[in-house]
Amino acid sequence: MEQAVRRADLQSPRTTPEPDSDPEIIDRIKQLTSFEYISQDVPMADDVAQNADGEDQLEFQLFATTKSEAPAATKIRLRSPTPSGEAGFIHPRRDSKYYFADTLDPDRKHQFEQAAISGETILARSKDPAPGIAYAWKVLHLPLSVLSAECRAEVAGSFSKLLGQDAEVKKRTRPGKKYRIKIRTKFVAAKAREDAKRAQAADKDAAEKEKRNRRNREKKIKRREKERAKKAAAKGEGGSGGVGGGTEDGGSVSESGEE
Repeated sequence: MEQAVRRADLQSPRTTPEPDSDPEIIDRIKQLTSFEYISQDVPMADDVAQNADGEDQLEFQLFATTKSEAPAATKIRLRSPTPSGEAGFIHPRRDSKYYFADTLDPDRKHQFEQAAISGETILARSKDPAPGIAYAWKVLHLPLSVLSAECRAEVAGSFSKLLGQDAEVKKRTRPGKKYRIKIRTKFVAAKAREDAKRAQAADKDAAEKEKRNRRNREKKIKRREKERAKKAAAKGEGGSGGVGGGTEDGGSVSESGEE
């Protein structure tokens, strides 16, 4: 039996049909959502007194009102304390001796001279490194050979500025022929020594390996000889027992033949 099926029957509708609205529920929702806002002015009895006290007084509400029928909100008034005296320095006028010294006696003058430091002394000491700022166990020594030419020049310039000397940047020059031959000879000799050590170590390893192999072969030969000796001894014992039994059998056969 064939039945025709449409595509609309297979697919669900795109929009869900709206349910039927209940008029009672709609009226109830309208009653709940309908609000009326009423603004009421609460008379304040001490507004006039507050304005008369001054602008430095502050008034704010400390606690919120919990009931709508409360007559007035509880408030606190803050006021800055009245200064006890006039504004100004504690000691507005000092004696001139506080700022200027009179004629000093020789002892007092000598004390001032010992305690005072001139500007030239300050400039001279500013160029000296302060003692105690460098510790031997905190210094990292970097050989100049591992640094590039730019780094060496920068380091030299920094030290020259610190010590107050003129920075002299030396250019890298090519070593002479004798020095180059000397370096090449040292390099060849060092390489020959390394090759000799490497060959000696290889010969030593080969000799030890040959020695171990020889010992292993000797142990195997001895073990085989022991096994052969044990087998020969076992065969000898078995052969002697078989000969004696054959003689007795033969004797019995001869006796039976005579009978």
